Amino acid sequence: MARASRRLERRSDFEFFVREAPATFRRLADADPRNAFFDPVYRLCITPGGAMGGIDRRMLEVFYGSRPFEAVREFVPRQDRFPSVQERLLAENGARLVYQRVDNGTVMCTLEPARSEGFRRPEDAILLEWVRRSHVLTGESLPARHWRAFVSYMECTSLEGEPSLGDRVRVWWLLATRRLVVAGVERTPLYRRVLLEVAKFSATVGLSGFLLKVVEVWFATPKP
Repeated sequence: MARASRRLERRSDFEFFVREAPATFRRLADADPRNAFFDPVYRLCITPGGAMGGIDRRMLEVFYGSRPFEAVREFVPRQDRFPSVQERLLAENGARLVYQRVDNGTVMCTLEPARSEGFRRPEDAILLEWVRRSHVLTGESLPARHWRAFVSYMECTSLEGEPSLGDRVRVWWLLATRRLVVAGVERTPLYRRVLLEVAKFSATVGLSGFLLKVVEVWFATPKP
């Protein structure tokens, strides 16, 4: 029997994934000792439909929430008066794992770092994966891999983080091999940029050597 629509199949797989996500990610969280520290401090949120009211049926967000961490006192200017001293709370937002289904049914998965006013990563997000084979969403291996990346990123970017060597290596690998969004602009992965520069250098050196060889042969050849 012919398949009715590949797009609808991908959509159905994503909707199944979203329905099961709270239970799936809660199991992963409960089995991860790193979450035992982060959850009471930041509160782990698993939100089908997105954090903005849960109304987007094409989105799932897994994130650690916001929390105030310090109060600072600062001068506030007042018109025709001396500045007054005012106290302001500084807050930190936890890391975020976002699944967004696009029009053709494939799913874009991104990671956003934890950030505060004075402590943040250069990148706005890591494009973790394009999920094109939608059936992998219905298992637990893909969410488990994404969960590990998410918590390692939280360890490496949060104020409370104490990343292990494994966390650092995992995040380094993601930063080197995935597309990054920096200041709203998507960047080519670092490893591709390095390979391109190596290829340019090799081509330049190779061409220079070839031209030198041509000149050498030309002047060494007896002329009639």
